[in-house]
Amino acid sequence: MTDTPTYAPPPPGSPRMDDDPGDRDPYLDPQAEALRQQREREDFARDVRREVRTMRAREAARAQIAAENTARHDYTDHYLSRSQLLDLPAPDPLIDRVLPRHAYGILRGRDHSLKSFTAVDWACCLATGKPWQGHATVQVPVLYIAGEGAHGLAARIEAWEYAWGRLVPDTHLTIRKTALDLHAPGPAFDHLLEHITSRGYGLIVVDTLRRVSGAADGNSSEMGRVIDNLDRIKQATHDGTVLAVAHTDKGDHDTRGYSGIEDDADFVWAAKRDDMNLTLELTKMKDGPDGSSVHLVANRTLHSLTLAGTGPEGPTAKVDTASQIKVLDALRIIPTDTATPAEIRTTAGISKSSAYRAIADLEKSGHIAAYKRGGRTYYALAADTLDGATDHTPDTADQELQ
Repeated sequence: MTDTPTYAPPPPGSPRMDDDPGDRDPYLDPQAEALRQQREREDFARDVRREVRTMRAREAARAQIAAENTARHDYTDHYLSRSQLLDLPAPDPLIDRVLPRHAYGILRGRDHSLKSFTAVDWACCLATGKPWQGHATVQVPVLYIAGEGAHGLAARIEAWEYAWGRLVPDTHLTIRKTALDLHAPGPAFDHLLEHITSRGYGLIVVDTLRRVSGAADGNSSEMGRVIDNLDRIKQATHDGTVLAVAHTDKGDHDTRGYSGIEDDADFVWAAKRDDMNLTLELTKMKDGPDGSSVHLVANRTLHSLTLAGTGPEGPTAKVDTASQIKVLDALRIIPTDTATPAEIRTTAGISKSSAYRAIADLEKSGHIAAYKRGGRTYYALAADTLDGATDHTPDTADQELQ
């Protein structure tokens, strides 16, 4: 029988077989601990010197930027005497008696009130320089912030181009296909301001106000921050205007929510729809008369709708004959300065008598209008009528159709 070996611990203080001096705890070695603390103090002092240099550089940079900004901006012209105030030139409006320059305005209405169609109509007129319902315009670059999505805009713009026979140039209309938060702005808002400044936009359309308000309580003063940022957008334009498309309250009397939305506005248009008829009411114009109305009719065009003028009393008849439709289609193709009755008849491909009746009926109902130039009568879709146009008589049209 073999005896089982027994383990005997080493005597106290004897070295262990696996005891490596490099594995010893340095904190048990006073000399090593002193060296470690000295290295920490040196590293800390070096970090302090580096941070001091960084902070001084930042302070110097801020001072330099402030000095440059002070030198770049001369604020003396912010103060005017009475005579200088009276000598200030009146800014030309974007759309005469409709959209002023350097302003913040509201276009409000219920759901499906055609307010967005109106905003697109204004945007396309300004992007092309086309008169709007007889009101002169100034061609400017336009930015349309499609907070509710850009897909539906394509059909509306395509229909507008077909209806008026004009292409909207890429250089003058830009669509932002997503909304951004104006209540708690971040990098997207900073980029927007830079983009607006670099492009020199004359009109910014925000469709809709609710879509850019983020988490703001629409009924509280939190909306004031949104309005302040709309003003920052306006300041970034080239003497331009910001138009916010907004929904109305339950009574359809005011913009939904916080009262400051309209209180701070320079102008307010209200869209009132009755079937395919639209009335735009100017309820506020800060620097001019308000209370005016514009009557429009929505026509089905391609896969969308377009707006046409109807006269001060609204539409008096519908386009309901094939000849009338052909005449309207012809006027969308023929240049305004060559649209004589004979040219309309030839382009429409209808008889003289049919062309005469269609032209007379369309003019009577307000869908087209006549004007004289050089002793001859020309026709245009109502919104293309030139300022100062002279009404024609049936006898003149009859003579030219013969």
